[in-house]
Amino acid sequence: MIIRVSGRFCRCVVDAATIDRVNILQAAMQAMTGAVQGLDDAGSGPSYILVDGNRVPAGLAGRAAHAIVKGDGSCYCIAAASIIAKVMYSTRNFVRLQP
Repeated sequence: MIIRVSGRFCRCVVDAATIDRVNILQAAMQAMTGAVQGLDDAGSGPSYILVDGNRVPAGLAGRAAHAIVKGDGSCYCIAAASIIAKVMYSTRNFVRLQP
């Protein structure tokens, strides 16, 4: 068995005004779509997309994708992405709080 490991990821931030305007679920869907588009633009788009949740964003329609409810508890890839997202969020907010 050959396993190819890719260490690439893309972050897409949706601002508070957008969240207020479209709601948190739609903002999350926009962020997931934006992150995949960022990988595509960098020439390293995923061949298969795993989504932590009960639906694949409409912006990823036509792509090989699968939604997994509570995916971070059953899929290592989703768990790793969740950790990266939480660390980036915490780091961003911590840096902003520093004088």
